[in-house]
Amino acid sequence: MKKTSALLLATVLCISLTACSGVKKEKVVNDKGEKITVTYVTKATPSKFEPFEKALKEKGYTFTSKDKDATIISGAVKSKMYILNDNRSIEIYQFDINSEAYKEAVIANKIHMSYGEKGVDLNTVFNDEYAIIPANDKELTGIFSSLE
Repeated sequence: MKKTSALLLATVLCISLTACSGVKKEKVVNDKGEKITVTYVTKATPSKFEPFEKALKEKGYTFTSKDKDATIISGAVKSKMYILNDNRSIEIYQFDINSEAYKEAVIANKIHMSYGEKGVDLNTVFNDEYAIIPANDKELTGIFSSLE
């Protein structure tokens, strides 16, 4: 009886912790026809803007930042642009975790920017519901990816 109760309690705890984790994994087929597992955030996470700024300062960067119009990126709700002292610029976008655009972007590792008639898809790196562009700056995307 004790073993059954302990097993039942462990199962309930395991299910509860998974349901409350704020993360959903799903198997999907990407645009290349490959089966992949993607991880979506299902609960809002703490802001990445302030920790990113702190990490830049710790690395010795000086920068200016300004809020940007997030609506140019499908599914984004907030964004900031950073211009570093070495003239590199980088943008971070926060997504609505309930939007289809967020889920599509996570699958493709691309975000869609409204530009001209058709817009443009940009490669990105996600950290929870936040995305950074350009994704080709390995140092800055590394800083961004390491944020908790």
